[in-house]
Amino acid sequence: MKSFLFCCLFGTFLATGMSLECKICMEYGQNCTDYWTKTCDAKEDTCVMYQTEVIGVPLSITFTATACGTSDTCHLDYVETNLHNELTVRAKRACCMGDECQTLPPPVLEPQVHRPNGLQCPGCIGLTSTECNEYLVSCQGTENQCMTITGKNREFLFREMSFKGCASESLCTLFEKKFWRFLKESEVDVKCTPAVPKTSQ
Repeated sequence: MKSFLFCCLFGTFLATGMSLECKICMEYGQNCTDYWTKTCDAKEDTCVMYQTEVIGVPLSITFTATACGTSDTCHLDYVETNLHNELTVRAKRACCMGDECQTLPPPVLEPQVHRPNGLQCPGCIGLTSTECNEYLVSCQGTENQCMTITGKNREFLFREMSFKGCASESLCTLFEKKFWRFLKESEVDVKCTPAVPKTSQ
């Protein structure tokens, strides 16, 4: 009986004491220098490093971040979306654990090349409303899905929002898994449907 009780207590200790910890950061540029440590949620079993680029012609902003994540999304190492013919967001991701996170260089995005793929989607941006005026957006590269994001989020920058545009299938999968924390804590609806061939004018 004592042996059984010891095993139960030891198992509980392992379950609570072996929680994954990741160094968290988010900074402009291609490197992080200011980290803090976070104990990940029970379902988060890996650390994720990613570099994101927001391109709004003629400017672009790059930032690097690390966060807790799930290993079933590690294969989704590149995502991109085109919400507007002059606004593109893309990210390169990599998973790591333990000491590997200290030595693994952050993922680096290749220079963007404007490469329409012959597909198109309705596109629009509504920063303060769940509705926005649509127009056709030309998809690029791996963007083969039409993505629609609508909803509300009290913790997010905008309480109501609506985004539509082209997206890679990998980005749609991440949204379905609610990889981003703001999706877990908000009333946000994300839908993806196959993009359609671009019609000739």
